[in-house]
Amino acid sequence: SALLFFQEAYEIYTRLDNLEGVIQALSNQAAIHIQEDRLDKAAALIQTTEKMTESAGKVLAHVLNNKGILLTRQHRYDEAETILMQALETTASDNVNTYATVCSSLGNLMVEKTEYDRALAFYEKALFFDRQSEFHPGLADNLNAVGRVYLKQEKYDQAVAYFQRSIKIYALFGNREQVSRTMNLLEDTATRSNTDVTLTRYFVDKWLKGE
Repeated sequence: SALLFFQEAYEIYTRLDNLEGVIQALSNQAAIHIQEDRLDKAAALIQTTEKMTESAGKVLAHVLNNKGILLTRQHRYDEAETILMQALETTASDNVNTYATVCSSLGNLMVEKTEYDRALAFYEKALFFDRQSEFHPGLADNLNAVGRVYLKQEKYDQAVAYFQRSIKIYALFGNREQVSRTMNLLEDTATRSNTDVTLTRYFVDKWLKGE
């Protein structure tokens, strides 16, 4: 599993006395625990990485980003926004992957706060950086997120357009689970907007078959 992989990475970096590697491995473990709703374990790991970065005189964006996500999941929204904005300020100007990640986290936070216009602004920034880095999984996820915001705003035509762009990327990369989830959203939203998505369904099916 991914958790085991990062545990092994942690042990290797520990033996090599590579502090940044150790912090990254622990940070990645924390991210997995957050995804799987083990928030107490995530909090403990994040606290450990914070102590390590402080003792080394460092401020690392990926540690701050995970803390911001954790605070969001804990509904501590004001604290989460402060930490995530700090993560953006900490990110080097040429680190487009991290910029995209933190902007996406801020978009998710704004959705939780029902501040949908701000959410869209952050997702669009994330999309800009994803395009620069050609990070297609992130691009698909953020297109999907924008579609969900438009759906909440009952802007069905815009939602359909973003779901269509998202699902095509998922299909091209063979992500069947996300294709299935997004297709359900797309078809439901298309019904509300009276949009024909037959052609999208046709290409998605072909691409999933590798054609």
